[in-house]
Amino acid sequence: MNTILKKPDSEINIAESRKAEIQQALHEFVQRLSTFENEAEKQQFKAEKLHLRFMGVLEQLMQEKGMNRKQLADELQTSKSYITQLFTADRLLNITLLARLEQVFGVQFQLQVVAINENKEAAG
Repeated sequence: MNTILKKPDSEINIAESRKAEIQQALHEFVQRLSTFENEAEKQQFKAEKLHLRFMGVLEQLMQEKGMNRKQLADELQTSKSYITQLFTADRLLNITLLARLEQVFGVQFQLQVVAINENKEAAG
C-alpha cells in the first residue's frame, strides 16, 4: 500500500502566505526601481533589497528548525508584529538583532565582499 506523506494544510497555507508576502514586497521594490527621486531613495531601496535577501536566509533557518514567526518572536523576546515588520521590510535588521539571531539559530553570519560591475549595478 502506497502512503503519500503530506504536510498539513495549515503548514502549506502559512508557507504560501509568507511566500506571497515576500513576493509582494519584492514586487513593490521592483516597481520603485525607476522612480527614484534622489540618491537617498536609491540607497534606501538598496538597503531594503539587502534586508530582504537576509530575510530569505532567515526564512530558511526557521523552516529547518520548524519555527514560526510567533516562536521566533518569543525566542528573541520581542513581539510578533515586530517580526512581521521585518519580513515586510517595514523595519530593517540591525547588528544587535543579527547577533541575537546567531544565538537563537546556533549559526554565525559571515560577510563577503564581491566587486560589482558598475554597468550591471546601474541596470539593476
